[in-house]
Amino acid sequence: MISRRGVLAGGLAVSVSGPVLAQSRVAVGKIRLENGRVNIDTTLGGKGPFNFVMDTGAVVSGISPTLATKLGLKKVRDVRLAGKVFPLYVARDAVFGGAVGQPEIGLFGLSSELRGGDGLLGAGLITSADSELDFDRLEWRVHPDGLADRAGYTEIESSIDDLPDVNGSHLISATVKVNGQPVRLIVDTGAPRAVSLRHDVGRRLGLWAADKPFSPTPLIGIGGLGADPGRTVRAARLDVGPVGLDSPLVTVRPDKAVNFADYEGILGLPAIQRMNLSVDTKRRKLFVRRNGRDTGFEPLSRTGLWLDEDRGGAKVRLVSPGSPGAAAGLKPGDRITGNSTFGALLARVNGSPSSLEVRDATGVRTVNLTPADYL
Repeated sequence: MISRRGVLAGGLAVSVSGPVLAQSRVAVGKIRLENGRVNIDTTLGGKGPFNFVMDTGAVVSGISPTLATKLGLKKVRDVRLAGKVFPLYVARDAVFGGAVGQPEIGLFGLSSELRGGDGLLGAGLITSADSELDFDRLEWRVHPDGLADRAGYTEIESSIDDLPDVNGSHLISATVKVNGQPVRLIVDTGAPRAVSLRHDVGRRLGLWAADKPFSPTPLIGIGGLGADPGRTVRAARLDVGPVGLDSPLVTVRPDKAVNFADYEGILGLPAIQRMNLSVDTKRRKLFVRRNGRDTGFEPLSRTGLWLDEDRGGAKVRLVSPGSPGAAAGLKPGDRITGNSTFGALLARVNGSPSSLEVRDATGVRTVNLTPADYL
């Protein structure tokens, strides 16, 4: 989920061009599902293979600082993404999955190492030519002459979008239903949550409410860690065309979070991997077919607490209703003390049952906290 913000006007010197295909009329690259990512082997300038993440929510591709240094890539210029400045590199002779080649690719330099990969590949990987992401067979198939037969697939309400003031890949959007209500989402294989919604959309659907249990969720993107957490809740139903999922997890972003331009949210990998995708670039449509995979893993708080570092301890900022934290009597403003680092204190609180020393305006008390799966 590194670069789904979009590129500001004039920010990219080198466009992400469409792939140049091998002689075969169907190019087949192998993909992997690892650590909540779609990974594909990628060579650059004959070196590698390196482990790149397929991120259909990214308008440009990126590379880790370690790999950029190892390959000796030279900076072309700076680019601005999500209000921050990053170096832009150009790599030659890129080959993806051993099947599709591109003579030149623009890569922005990630500000830190990418969890689960050496870099990421933007949406152009599957929106530049008719493509399939087949999670049953773990294949990415590219059809240079177009794909005429989509037997077993169903066209859904969708589009491949030209983003204004963006020099990069076209994104896929789809209208899905959350609890029976239509929402327009970016189809983003790089997103770690099944569904993420704008704050106003989550409120409209009744998913952000004072009495609704939630898991406080950190929002990490190209801009770093968000100041405020989102809330992950259980919805009743998610429908992506013919593919229906019961009791999906939905993350609602906080009120002041950076949102998704004209979109209402993101459809992420834990939901996407339940279906195979087929992209029709001529008609700019997405087709889906249910596959045999389970929903991907999404980490959740087992206490319902959001803690901030505070003078060597931790201060409680949020307590979810119906959570172990609420059952233990913890309240916003309580300070958890301890002779350890903040990280160690977090691990202790979220680990096995423990007794905590808690201080508030009235004094000190002992709280017994038992983490549990409460959503």
